[in-house]
Amino acid sequence: MLNLRPILLSSLLLTLSACSDDHGAPQPTAKCDNPLSAQTEALDKARQLESQIQEAAQQQRQRIDEETR
Repeated sequence: MLNLRPILLSSLLLTLSACSDDHGAPQPTAKCDNPLSAQTEALDKARQLESQIQEAAQQQRQRIDEETR
């Protein structure tokens, strides 16, 4: 019985330490709400660029119309 005590104690300590909450796991540094956030940002930039291009085209059409009159 005395020979089993160290083995039982060490196995109990290993089991308890393995089940603890503090594993030293790294905490996530970047907040990732949307896994497709990079694609969403790219689409937003494309929409902004599209509106700028449309505005420039409208201004060009107006200048052409004024010159033809």
